Amino acid sequence: MKDSDRKPGSRNSLQKNLKEMTHMATKNNVTTKLILKVANGKNANGKDQFLQRTFNRVNPAISDNDFYHVATQIAALQTRDVLNIARTDNATISE
Repeated sequence: MKDSDRKPGSRNSLQKNLKEMTHMATKNNVTTKLILKVANGKNANGKDQFLQRTFNRVNPAISDNDFYHVATQIAALQTRDVLNIARTDNATISE
């Protein structure tokens, strides 16, 4: 039986697809940022305003628990109310 004669969901088709997926994807150029969203009063219409404080060059290997601990320590130093703590990881993926 030729590959073109196989049904898309057949066992042989799945085995062939698995053999073709031998390349592993690799994460490259990983960067991590810590972002604090802080209150910044109200605008002329009475709507809440916010500021975003971004800390770049955070070690990407840091655990989420350690990240949160560091973020709360930095948040305690802010003069404005911290409303949100965010972690942003960015990377490229290649074979």
